[in-house]
Amino acid sequence: MKKTYPPNPSFRRAPPPHYALAPNAPLDSRPSKSTYSHHRSNFPANYRLSRPPGPTAPPYRPNFAIELRSNNSGLVNANVESLIAQCKPSPENSKVLRSGPVAGGLFFSQWNDALEATVNLWDLRFDGAHCFEPRLIRYVSVASDIDELQDRLQTLFSDRVRRLIDGEEVKRWRKKLQDTSKEIDKVTKELRRPNSFVLGDRLLNRKKGLISEKELLAKRLGEFESAMNCILAHLQGKEERRGGGW
Repeated sequence: MKKTYPPNPSFRRAPPPHYALAPNAPLDSRPSKSTYSHHRSNFPANYRLSRPPGPTAPPYRPNFAIELRSNNSGLVNANVESLIAQCKPSPENSKVLRSGPVAGGLFFSQWNDALEATVNLWDLRFDGAHCFEPRLIRYVSVASDIDELQDRLQTLFSDRVRRLIDGEEVKRWRKKLQDTSKEIDKVTKELRRPNSFVLGDRLLNRKKGLISEKELLAKRLGEFESAMNCILAHLQGKEERRGGGW
């Protein structure tokens, strides 16, 4: 005998594949016909459904560039990237070249940033951080820019020259000159005393050597100070350099 079961009120027969429940429809409602069933595409067979590419950005065109130049064409520019990272302010774009007189380039769109970066790179060179010559190239020329650059570099170079004149190395040589003069005075006093022929001859030769050393020290210091003063006079003359870069 075939078994029968009482009807289950929670049982729902699954709708056919081409039907779907309408959004927010009650559970006991009849399924509505799917809007996607038997839908025929209106696009051609070769139509690509991928999104078309957007407008491409215009190429970057800097207004100013700083070239890192070197007289040694065979120099391996391993520290160029490190130098670019130290530059303040940071460039908007940069590049590193592996050969040639230009080791790398830093690019800016604003004049103030290019100016400050040029001064900063020269300052780093004076500190011994690199041996490149920063050369500022202006693709947009304004008459006042060159004067502003000259004034900033003049101030930087003049300050560095004065620091050399009053630096520790010069102080050390001046002290050595003073000590040599004192030693000469000391030997001179000893020569005035009664001495044996051998001791007197030895003291006399020592005095001659000290005098030669003193004259050499004084000459070198004088030449150095004269050269530094000439550089200061040249810088303060604000002689204009010709050309598109610095």
